[in-house]
Amino acid sequence: MKIFIGKLLFALAFIAFLMLGCEKKQQSSPEGVVVEEASTDMAILENLGWEMGMQTYTLRKFTLEEAFAKTKSLGLHYAEIYNGQEIGGGVEGKVHFTMSSELRQKALEMAAANDIEIVQFGVTNGKNEKEWEQHFEFAKAMGIKTITSEPKKEDWDLVNDLAKEYDVRVAIHNHPAPSFFWSPDAVLEACEGHDMIGSCADIGHWKRSGLDPVECMKKLEGKIFTFHIKDIAEPKKEAEDVVWGTGVCDIAAVIEEAQSQGFKGLWSIEYEASPEDNLKEIGESLDYFKKVAGELK
Repeated sequence: MKIFIGKLLFALAFIAFLMLGCEKKQQSSPEGVVVEEASTDMAILENLGWEMGMQTYTLRKFTLEEAFAKTKSLGLHYAEIYNGQEIGGGVEGKVHFTMSSELRQKALEMAAANDIEIVQFGVTNGKNEKEWEQHFEFAKAMGIKTITSEPKKEDWDLVNDLAKEYDVRVAIHNHPAPSFFWSPDAVLEACEGHDMIGSCADIGHWKRSGLDPVECMKKLEGKIFTFHIKDIAEPKKEAEDVVWGTGVCDIAAVIEEAQSQGFKGLWSIEYEASPEDNLKEIGESLDYFKKVAGELK
């Protein structure tokens, strides 16, 4: 009997251990929806001086609070926010560079509750000097390091001066042709004489414009502040995003070139396909990225 009881207790303890392990692999979203907790091992990227974060536009069908929770579930701790996302969590309002100090604080509290640091904001532009100053004041108050933008040529001097004043960099994003900055040559023109202006290298949009992402990176060496990382199914403007490494952007070569250039900074995930349910594909993309990064010399 003592042997039977001992085995029974051992079995019960083992079952409890398994249940605890399962519980640790899951977390509840603000609505109570359970999502799987991904691996949080980002040491490979950290050793390269790289941050991996979420462009919350990827999760545009959700509130900011939900987006932070989903970002955390992927083992990520950085975010790029954008104008227009509902804040959520019982808070009325949307993310915007003119949002009140109270709403800013709510957003920061939501980020902190999910162990997320908001490091980037965009893609956004000011219509005049007042709006540009509001952008930088907002970024400084939120602890944001970089604004991603596509400023008009007549604003480049103003933007660079404000960037120096507020110590917030501006990274020029490249939407596909025929947008002004579709080519790295236009980005380089904006960088000339403006040390606080650099590139937000959107490799998927380069490919949509018929360009080779690695060749574009080589042109912009030393000027790349951040990435919008995506892979696409085919080199067409309307091509959909796919799991990294399965499309035409040659993500492995992009990673190798970034390491070769000594890039340090944020890789902002902008996975635009299936916004209602894309965490599985993003998780697979992250696994691929870490595998390639881990094989770098």
